[in-house]
Amino acid sequence: MTGKPVCFNTKIGQFQLYVMGILLAVSILASVLNELFVNKLNRGELYPFTNWKLYTMPFGNKFYAEDLRFYGYDHNAKCWSRIPLKPTDNMSKTELIYAINFQAKPPITREKIVNMRYLAQKISNGYEKYKLVLECYDQRNLTVNTSLFDTLTVVKL
Repeated sequence: MTGKPVCFNTKIGQFQLYVMGILLAVSILASVLNELFVNKLNRGELYPFTNWKLYTMPFGNKFYAEDLRFYGYDHNAKCWSRIPLKPTDNMSKTELIYAINFQAKPPITREKIVNMRYLAQKISNGYEKYKLVLECYDQRNLTVNTSLFDTLTVVKL
């Protein structure tokens, strides 16, 4: 070792910078073409990695989603109402979602039902009856009308 600082070769560095610029231009062009292809021609995506949806919506261009939610029976209104998820003293909203999904995995045993009922009571203690519901919806329709989703009762608690 000579004790001199190690630097990269400027010719190689300039070449890498040139290649990176070309790749950036190709990426932008591919994104624009992809948006034209999807939005204007109503086709599927050409290349799934050209869009931000890879990271924010990993299931791609399907727009179909399913969520498990608790519903409580309101005796005054004589109907089931959706219980919004809110953090409790010892669980965040994200932890509640994970706990609900874990407890709802088949087979659903008596112990899991007791645990889910406890979670539902922790979130909202104003109901006598609870049930776990699978909500299925198309995200594009949900932005137009928030009540456009199908429900399927998974288990009554």
